[in-house]
Amino acid sequence: MPRFSECWRCGKTSASVACLSCEVAKYCSNKCKINDVARHTDAECRPVSVINTCLSCRKVGTQLQKCTGCYRVFYCDVTCQKNHRTQHKAECKRIVDKVKLLASELDRYFPAYFARGCIVHYYWGNVPAYDYLNLLENEGVDYSFPINILVLGVGDLRNVVLTCASLPKHFTSKVNFTLNDSDRCVLARLVLLLYMMIKCDSSASNVITEIWYSLSLSEKTYNYLCASLNGLLQLKSASDFKFATCGLIIVDDSHFKKLQEIWRKWLHVKVEGTKIIANRREEAMKADSGSFFGKINYYNCIPREHVASAKKYMEDGGFRRTSKCSFAENSTLTGPPIMCEDAPFTYAVPTSVLPFVGWDYIEVEKFKHNKSLVTMFGNYIEHKLSCFMEKLTSKQVRFDIILGDCLKIDEYLKKEEKYDRILTSNLMDYILLPELLRTYSDKLNRDNPFSTLITECQNWVNFCPDADVSMMPFTTPVQTAHFRDIVMQDTNDPVLANDGGTTFREYLDNLNEWQDYLRALFYVFQKRYNSGRSGSSKLPILKDLGSEFQLRLRDGARNENRIVFFKPVVNQRRVTMITGLERYLEWVVN
Repeated sequence: MPRFSECWRCGKTSASVACLSCEVAKYCSNKCKINDVARHTDAECRPVSVINTCLSCRKVGTQLQKCTGCYRVFYCDVTCQKNHRTQHKAECKRIVDKVKLLASELDRYFPAYFARGCIVHYYWGNVPAYDYLNLLENEGVDYSFPINILVLGVGDLRNVVLTCASLPKHFTSKVNFTLNDSDRCVLARLVLLLYMMIKCDSSASNVITEIWYSLSLSEKTYNYLCASLNGLLQLKSASDFKFATCGLIIVDDSHFKKLQEIWRKWLHVKVEGTKIIANRREEAMKADSGSFFGKINYYNCIPREHVASAKKYMEDGGFRRTSKCSFAENSTLTGPPIMCEDAPFTYAVPTSVLPFVGWDYIEVEKFKHNKSLVTMFGNYIEHKLSCFMEKLTSKQVRFDIILGDCLKIDEYLKKEEKYDRILTSNLMDYILLPELLRTYSDKLNRDNPFSTLITECQNWVNFCPDADVSMMPFTTPVQTAHFRDIVMQDTNDPVLANDGGTTFREYLDNLNEWQDYLRALFYVFQKRYNSGRSGSSKLPILKDLGSEFQLRLRDGARNENRIVFFKPVVNQRRVTMITGLERYLEWVVN
């Protein structure tokens, strides 16, 4: 689903030809509209069609209302719904009971008052970066107030870099980031890269990129990394660090000491002329039973011209951006097991995460095409880093750094600070969503009508197996043939048509299952905290989700999102490894 004024087929602007069935999709021409029929119809159009049939009187119309029990059928009005109640009651109850059973499972999975732990270090992003602000669609370039952004579970710097690099030239207001993560290794790496970019000029963007993504480093890059680590370790306090970064980075002294422990470990890891980290990487890939077949599938599904460079990266982990990268290994890609902080540092990047995952292939290719993925992505990343470093030099952006569980960091947040954006990564995979909203909804800047709290979900089909192609009960040979036909009509690529899983998700209508999942999450919260109150035994109504926190959920399926896609398109960006299961929710002030 492309952003927001662009053609849904080719991505060009000035899309003015609408899909009459859903009134959501828009195209630059009738040709693009026709070419997109196969991709658009099942997964995007039919679930939000404005033309529906009353289950009672069979009239067709555009103003029908869904049953708020099951959200599967439509009626003209209350009269039609009452007339059909006897026939619909059993099926409606079956779906309601199914959602309540799902809620019971979620209640057992999500602990109260604290977050489930993440078991790996996410030094690189596992979904494509997006601009946190998208000012042109929101506040506009003339917005004259400072913008405050709170990022929980920040991970790496990609979203921050893209946001700052995307600031319009005529936008002059200050942008203040508060960056939080519970993983001290991840946060240490983020702060290290920030520190290096503040200390150098934009011409060093290739060195930064190499440290960020490459397993092996050139002598020039390695020496710069060591000098930066030594510089950070010589600082005696967070106050010294603030001064060293010209006031652009502020961190609590206790957190700064914990980050220094990681920097010290990285500096003392023996990496010159070794293959120790590379061997650990190879062992991790061999130990991952899905890695071998995952790589084969990746090579089959990405454009042919990129396969050679993808294979080379998979083999050696090199993301060379300076001279020959064989002088030393990259110690900042190491870390201890999550639950064993005192254990020796070893290669710590998940085998399923690549440098190409954290950036949108469509945008990368649009910037400057190259057959080599490392060259093409490297050029794009360095361009964004150069733009970002210009913002650092001008002091338009600044950063507060907070280490800790996002549910327990209130003492480190400025008491009266309100935020124009609150980003939560995919924390709703680890924390009950309403709990997350309750904790942070009152921190939104309600004086700014564009203030938005964004939640992301990736793991929801673990609880809704019927929503995924690999586990659907109706994935019969006939259904498989149907999906293959759609893939061929859309992509004309027989390799993708025979891929199955990820490819088919592009064309799958699982909106009902997704909405069941959301309702179940809020039902869990309702039962935990409102038990005994009137209505606490009823499933929540979709349009009311978030209302208890004075929030409203934008209808992403109808393209209401204004910052990030509700559901990214899969098969145009297979290099980026979109799974087709990602969902992005935008909560706005109600």
